[in-house]
Amino acid sequence: MRTTAAEGLREAVFAGLGLCVASEWMFQPDLDNGRVKQVLPAWTLLSMDLWVAFPTGRRASAKARAFAAFIEDQLRQANFAEQPARRASIRETRRAG
Repeated sequence: MRTTAAEGLREAVFAGLGLCVASEWMFQPDLDNGRVKQVLPAWTLLSMDLWVAFPTGRRASAKARAFAAFIEDQLRQANFAEQPARRASIRETRRAG
């Protein structure tokens, strides 16, 4: 089964249709209460950087900056920034031109 909808993936797992590859945060409450079980705990996906892109030539809006800061804070609270296999960082870059 393939899906791009996270909720569909969760429902398939809850229905007992099989295993899935997903972020721990997507199932964390269910892992904590025993509704789902992690298998292959030593296996991890490759880590990736998370980038925030703001338009060039002008300053990003306060709303956009607040949203980026909120996401960065949420990832830190979920310990993604503290674990090398799940390291998360939000970087702001400006393209020359």
